[in-house]
Amino acid sequence: MASPTGMSKEDVRAILEELQRVYKEYLRLREHKTRDDLVILNNLASFIIQLRRTLQEMGENT
Repeated sequence: MASPTGMSKEDVRAILEELQRVYKEYLRLREHKTRDDLVILNNLASFIIQLRRTLQEMGENT
């Protein structure tokens, strides 16, 4: 089943995993976060949540 964006479940899963990896790495990267760092982390978290919802709509447990 394709997502609303026309992507396969496997593609959405791969992007989700990569965003989660980037989020964790960015979080560990800097001890003292600037406002820009926090904005980036917040945006990444929002994308991760959206992709999890998309996968749930496609019938996959995240």
